[in-house]
Amino acid sequence: MIRLVFADLTSTKAVWGGLLAIAVVFGYLGSWAVSIESTASQFDNLKNLGTVVVLFSSIAGVSLLVPLAQQAVSLKAKTYALWQIVGASPRTIRLIVLMQLFAIAIVGAAGGSAFEVLSYPLLFPLVFSSYNPPSNITLDLGLFNMPAVWFGAGILFVVGGYRAARRAANIPPVTVVRETEMPTKWRSPLRAAIGFLLVAAFSLYLCDLPDQLREGYFDYAMMVPLFATSIFAVASPWLLTAVLKLLNKGVSVSNIPGFIAARNALHQIEIAGSSEVSIMVGYGILSSFNVMTDVLTGYINRIGLTGLNTSLDWTSSIILFGGPVILSCTGAAVSSFLSFDSRKKDAAQYLSLGIRRSSLLVACLIEAAVHVVAAAAIGAMPAMLTGYLIGIPIGITPSFWRPLVGGGVVLGAGFILVALSILIQTLYGVRRSEGVGLVNGLSE
Repeated sequence: MIRLVFADLTSTKAVWGGLLAIAVVFGYLGSWAVSIESTASQFDNLKNLGTVVVLFSSIAGVSLLVPLAQQAVSLKAKTYALWQIVGASPRTIRLIVLMQLFAIAIVGAAGGSAFEVLSYPLLFPLVFSSYNPPSNITLDLGLFNMPAVWFGAGILFVVGGYRAARRAANIPPVTVVRETEMPTKWRSPLRAAIGFLLVAAFSLYLCDLPDQLREGYFDYAMMVPLFATSIFAVASPWLLTAVLKLLNKGVSVSNIPGFIAARNALHQIEIAGSSEVSIMVGYGILSSFNVMTDVLTGYINRIGLTGLNTSLDWTSSIILFGGPVILSCTGAAVSSFLSFDSRKKDAAQYLSLGIRRSSLLVACLIEAAVHVVAAAAIGAMPAMLTGYLIGIPIGITPSFWRPLVGGGVVLGAGFILVALSILIQTLYGVRRSEGVGLVNGLSE
């Protein structure tokens, strides 16, 4: 069984390589939080910084690793069906899949920790330049706590892939052999139940928000962007599908690049959806927090309080948003890259139908833009909800233009990474198709 696990890991490099990459990023950021917490515990004014990093990055991490694990298992359904044909039991297949996910998570997260150990002493002075840390500070990497990050990644991968593994182990082999891609069941009753619990907890939290804000406890509002973004992340499968279906209705068949792009984007949301969710979460957190600070600044200025500042310095910005932005952009690119094999086949099929190579490349850019537009449409919703929930109790009308534009750094980075991922896959498929066509032509 062990040989089967690792042989399959090396045979499908695109799928497992993508998961390994996101595990490395998760391990790196998690280890940063561990090192910051260990170092900052020496000083009263720097305590709990690691907790803040974890708090803001956890939404992006959970929203990313769980669906990526689901997507990876779904894309390998054909392989698992072949295992059934040669006599592997569903229980054995499910165990192997979960072992694969856990092994990838542990190895990737440990690799990320190794990078963090090397880079932390170099980056600490740069990141914390705004805090003016004491010159006698001793950097504590917190090495003994880093395995908790590795096992956290393993648990998220196993939890994310369990349902998909169970389906892949029990689905009839004929079905999967006929359909190379098994849609990811990410619109589930469990997700709906989690969303309901989040809404209930958020409602209880909001009961005390007006009094806390009027009494000047502005830190209490920091959880509003996190709660709002989490709720919309849970609801994203339904919301993103509705947005993409709406975009598809506005594209004419005569517009070949636009038609291909819109259909591919809708297809990707059915088999995965991680690209849009990743960008949406990063954009939602950043823009929601910007809205919150704008509203609180307006309130502070109106009542004439002095000595309070809601704007963020360099260090605070990196601590709060560095993790979510990096995870979101990386996750969007990895999610697109996981479907490498299917995109190669799609490119070959489009060429065989007479569609020009230039049209395919334009379609790649349009598809990346469609992913980003859909993510921005949903990501703006928690920002607007945050503005009204904080602004109404204190009599401030929120302004959304500047905060939403400020969050555009996530959209821009997400577009570039997703576009590059799609272009690389499509170009590889085009070149391979043209090579096959040349060989066939010489053989005739």
